[in-house]
Amino acid sequence: MQARVETPRLDEPGLFMRGARLVISYVRIHPKPFFISVGGAFLFAIAPVLALYLPLVVAMSGLARKGKLPAFPALWAANALLLAAGIAMYLRLARR
Repeated sequence: MQARVETPRLDEPGLFMRGARLVISYVRIHPKPFFISVGGAFLFAIAPVLALYLPLVVAMSGLARKGKLPAFPALWAANALLLAAGIAMYLRLARR
């Protein structure tokens, strides 16, 4: 029993390139909504960093500045708290 495999011709564009051309054509037609959506995605991605990590680092550095914690362990404590929160969120999503 022989298996017959048809390979695409080399002059045909691949699926990725066809999709890329389609997206580029949409961006050329409507550039403003595209850049607004990219900006919104960037804000959505950076918001957890600004809302969680930055206050933790500031609080821990404040503790280090007051002498209650050494500077290097204070930064690691902020990272450990953020990692623990991330693991808790992952486990909650994994249960669903």
